Amino acid sequence: MLSTVNLSKEFEPKKLVPLLIKKYTEKSVRIRVETTDALKHLLKIFRIRRFLSLIVPYLHYPHFNIKQEIMNLIIFSFLTSKGTVGFDLPSTVKALSSLLTDKNFKVRFIALEALAYITLIEDTEKILKVVK
Repeated sequence: MLSTVNLSKEFEPKKLVPLLIKKYTEKSVRIRVETTDALKHLLKIFRIRRFLSLIVPYLHYPHFNIKQEIMNLIIFSFLTSKGTVGFDLPSTVKALSSLLTDKNFKVRFIALEALAYITLIEDTEKILKVVK
C-alpha cells in the first residue's frame, strides 16, 4: 500500500518517483488516488522547484493517463505555490507546449490549462519567449 511508504527526506526521490509514476498505469482507482496523494506529499517536502524537476520529464511517457495525471499535479503545484517560485520555466513550458499537439484531446486540453495556470504565477512575456 502506497500510504505506508515512508516519504521522508532521507528516501531517494529519483528512485521513488519512477515507481509512483508507473502506478498510474494500474486499473485500480484506489491505487491511482494513493499515488496522487504520495506525489502531493512529495510536493510538500520538496517544494515546487524540486518537485517539478522530478515529474516534468515524465510528461513524455507514452500512456495518456500518466500525462494527464502529471499535468494535474503540475496544475496543483501552481495553485498551491505562493507567488513566483523560481522553478525551471523553460523546461516546464516546453514540455507542456509540446503536448498541445498530442493525439489525445484531454491531454491537449489539460496542457493548455496548465499553461494558463503558469500565467498566474509567471509573467506572460517570459512564457511567450520560451514558446517562440
